[in-house]
Amino acid sequence: MDLSRATYRSAPLVVTEIRPRVFAFVGTGGTVTAIGGSSECAVIDTGYGPRVDEIRSAITSTLHQSARWLINTHWHFDHSDGNSRFAEAGTAIVAHENCRIRLSRDQYVPSLNWKISAAPRTAWPVLTFNAQVAVDVGSDTLELLSQSPAHTDADVAVWLSTSNVLVMGDLMSTGSYPIIDESSHGSLSGMIQAVDRLLQLANSETLVVPGHGPIGNPDSLLEFATCCAALKVGLSP
Repeated sequence: MDLSRATYRSAPLVVTEIRPRVFAFVGTGGTVTAIGGSSECAVIDTGYGPRVDEIRSAITSTLHQSARWLINTHWHFDHSDGNSRFAEAGTAIVAHENCRIRLSRDQYVPSLNWKISAAPRTAWPVLTFNAQVAVDVGSDTLELLSQSPAHTDADVAVWLSTSNVLVMGDLMSTGSYPIIDESSHGSLSGMIQAVDRLLQLANSETLVVPGHGPIGNPDSLLEFATCCAALKVGLSP
């Protein structure tokens, strides 16, 4: 985990407007996505905690709005490390119910050699769910798509139907093999099923925001699905 933190500490923050008033912030941990609303914005994931001030400043300078909603795609620190800082500014944190459970307890991820202490209560989601729900920000509706255990047991993809953007969290990483957190009940079979389901939402114009790596499209997602399937075949006895 120390190596991951060192990388996130030094990487440049790359800001891209991928759709009108939809911005991706790449480089400081898991990709952060911000969606401008009628009066306030929604943010998906936080990136690496010590760089939250930089990320929040970039969100403010691009959208000129405060964050009303923060959605966690799952509990891993590179996606939720900044929860408390957003909450202190009045942002409501929304996530899968298992995300709150895992943030509230010490966690150990053997496959990544991560030992993570329980987050302070201010970092816990205040609104949780385990089925599909929606957040209307005025300019777009964020469909929060709860997944069966895949990368973890707390995965949420976010579909922006008006903007035609699919935010995957770590259900997709561009240019890399899938990472499965078995300590959080993740499974490769679950990952394959989740990606196959989400592929059905996409059309030729859809932009796909991975948890890590460059912004993709349905071809990128299909390539990732193929990689997952090949890996499963390779692991079969």
